[in-house]
Amino acid sequence: MPKIIDQNISNKLKSLNTSAINLVEGFWDTGIVRLTNFSRNLIWNNNEYISAGHLLSIGEIEETNKFEAVQSEISLSGLDKNIKALVLTEQFVYNPLKIYFALLDETTDQIIHEPILIFYGLMDGMSMCDDFEEATSTINIALTSHLGRFEDIKGRKTNPSEQRNLYPNDSIFDSVPKLTEKIINW
Repeated sequence: MPKIIDQNISNKLKSLNTSAINLVEGFWDTGIVRLTNFSRNLIWNNNEYISAGHLLSIGEIEETNKFEAVQSEISLSGLDKNIKALVLTEQFVYNPLKIYFALLDETTDQIIHEPILIFYGLMDGMSMCDDFEEATSTINIALTSHLGRFEDIKGRKTNPSEQRNLYPNDSIFDSVPKLTEKIINW
């Protein structure tokens, strides 16, 4: 479904002092993290969005009329240590995340028009890549639409890696492959 831009936004786009920005709201168990890819912190809707000037990218957000999950991702780098700790330590899978597109008047640091919600879905996982030469870390957060939960395979897998995810020191399933060659008399 195409997004319609009203005449006010269209006129502001022609202005030289207008920037297109993104506002990201991630909902964690201990609170909401609000980030923007603008170079300074911003206030919108009485909430402060922390400048994550290193918000590297937001993956393509596809719209579809099919009953299927839509996938995307955001990549973050150079995060504040408190936000980085939150991302690395807190449970967040299936917590909501919103991404807005907004126009900003750079002379006043004011958002010109009501931001457009371009993604509202769930955080679905995370990966981290460290570049030791540059002394940077990049965090990629996978996103899925709400339909992503319907596509999950339910239940617990009984293999060593799944067991270690739940109980890091438990090695009960390490010997299971050897049992396939055993003959057990009943």
